[in-house]
Amino acid sequence: MPFLVRFQEFIAPKSLCLLSVFALMLTACGGGNESNNTTYVITGNISGLANGQQVTLHNNGADALIVTSNGNFIFPTPVAFNGSFNVTVGTQPTGQTCSVVNNSSSGAGVTSNVNSVNIVCSTNTYTIAGSVSGLANGQQVTLHNNGADALIVTSNGNFIFPTPVAFNGSFNVTVGTQPTGQTCSVVNNSSSGAGVTSNVNSVNIVCVVMDYFKYGGLTWMRPLWELRGWSNAYTYCKWYGWRLPTSTELWNMSNSKIHINLGWVSGLTWTSTQSMIGVNYELIDTSGPSLSSGYYKSLNMVMCVY
Repeated sequence: MPFLVRFQEFIAPKSLCLLSVFALMLTACGGGNESNNTTYVITGNISGLANGQQVTLHNNGADALIVTSNGNFIFPTPVAFNGSFNVTVGTQPTGQTCSVVNNSSSGAGVTSNVNSVNIVCSTNTYTIAGSVSGLANGQQVTLHNNGADALIVTSNGNFIFPTPVAFNGSFNVTVGTQPTGQTCSVVNNSSSGAGVTSNVNSVNIVCVVMDYFKYGGLTWMRPLWELRGWSNAYTYCKWYGWRLPTSTELWNMSNSKIHINLGWVSGLTWTSTQSMIGVNYELIDTSGPSLSSGYYKSLNMVMCVY
């Protein structure tokens, strides 16, 4: 028995030493098959969010986070070691669109806190568009929206203003410069007090030949009627407070071709001297009151002036 006791006493210290070294090796290797329980936060920054608005963010399709102001944000649920993140917009703010920059881990496992996610919000804008009809060939009309944003339209068809309108904004389309010899009016020209929340394509510009134009210091009335007899033509103009043009006035206007450029059509036209001028083909009869009764009572166009 004494020999056995001495052998145990000799072995025990060495065994303890070996066990201690083995324990240290396991600790250095992470504890064998134990997993790493470290987690990491997903954070970022939001900019451009309008006052009073909010945006809902999701990470990996869940973990909803409502952000109500610009600045930093952090998702409430961290991501495990070697996990992934994918930040998306769940609910957009009213009248704005927010997009995400650096939104995901791109396949790489998360091994540290993430603070590179950026949310950029901008106000929605909408186009103001419509159509033009009745514009004569070679003519152009200048349109304005809200007193600015000039748009020159040179043909019939669709148009669109170059500057869009912000969400809940307004539009008011007007004619800045009329085409020569025409008058263009606007139908459905404004938002009528309601804020714009979608693209507008209901504005209609309708152009017609002018009933009046100025030439030679006179205002000329478009010849819309043919009247039989000089006295009826004279009475017609007088009733409007206007008068018949003289032969010279009508002759000069006819030579200018301005009425043709405006799209006006007329034939023989009465003058104050009871003569008739063929406005379209420059025929003038200067015989005045001595015209035969047939001409004096003939059917001719009436073009009044003042």
